Amino acid sequence: MTDSRNRLHNLRETTARRYLARELLAYFKGSLKVEDGLASASSFWNKIANENGEVNSNYGFYVFHQPIPENSEGARNQYEWVVNLLDRNLKTRRATININQINHKADTLDFPCTIAIQFFTRGDYLCCEVSSRSTDVITGLPYDMGFFSLLTELVYADLVQRGHHNLRLGHTTMKTTFTQIYSSRDGIAKSIEKNPGSNYTYTNARNSRCKIISSRHLRRDSRK
Repeated sequence: MTDSRNRLHNLRETTARRYLARELLAYFKGSLKVEDGLASASSFWNKIANENGEVNSNYGFYVFHQPIPENSEGARNQYEWVVNLLDRNLKTRRATININQINHKADTLDFPCTIAIQFFTRGDYLCCEVSSRSTDVITGLPYDMGFFSLLTELVYADLVQRGHHNLRLGHTTMKTTFTQIYSSRDGIAKSIEKNPGSNYTYTNARNSRCKIISSRHLRRDSRK
């Protein structure tokens, strides 16, 4: 996404936007308890919660709420770690946030797809690259890009506020090992293909656009 503010999409019209808004609220709240957050976005999350009613894929917990060791560049969480590092050195290669963690390597229905997020500068631009093990085009990619691009803008805004006035907002990129449409979402994918045009774009208030790949070029998959 070359314009990290261009995060709203209309693949599924109001349904998608409503879900993204509720997911973002859950992320900022940061609770792993499904009823305290992600269940308000979709009842799907109740189906993969563990016996304690918790899920692993509230990315906001790892970004904004999970404590990190003391003396970690004066940061309380991974978001502050990233901002503090970049504030001290815009050329740092260490500004990373880890999502998939050691404790996730267990028998779980909710194994986070996102591995890590890295922030860095290219010239005067602050950029973000996300590493993902697997991404579903219908139920994952649009919302992931919505959150990660917003996160990029937040880091950018904090750095400008700290005096980096020449910094500009750069791209948000996702690199994923497996990209697919789950077989259970075939109907949605086909309905989108029958109505091309605006259904194949991300749009923002200024109507800047960027095309996404047509689902016919992606394999169907029932795995997670």
